[in-house]
Amino acid sequence: MPFTSEWVPPEIFLTHKGVTVYHAYKDNDLCNGRSNYWFTMSEKDEVDHQFDVRELPTWKPLLKKVEETVKRPKLMSAENFPVLSTLSIGANITNTKSDPRFKEYWKEDARWQKYREIMACAELANTKKAIRQAIEQKILKQA
Repeated sequence: MPFTSEWVPPEIFLTHKGVTVYHAYKDNDLCNGRSNYWFTMSEKDEVDHQFDVRELPTWKPLLKKVEETVKRPKLMSAENFPVLSTLSIGANITNTKSDPRFKEYWKEDARWQKYREIMACAELANTKKAIRQAIEQKILKQA
């Protein structure tokens, strides 16, 4: 079956002090989704303008600092939740939502979801901060 490809500009991640940073995509294919750590300074998404934010001298992982302020939930294991051992292999855990024996498990699952959201927000803020500082220090310049 024949198909056609069409170029579309990458999404803007941020603009700071007149410098625009764009999202980069795996294999330059929009269908593969945006990269979490790779960005480009070129709207044409040329490889020589791409960078990994974690390699910038302004990058400082916030993970430890955030983990110190946000209580990490218990691991979702049979050791922490013995009721899990009552499930047969291949059982659908979502069928247990109304089972009172799984009440604590689902509470902890909700804590994990909230924890992941907080960590994702912190990581995004950290990425933006590192890129802004790199622009201010003239490490990153408009392509």
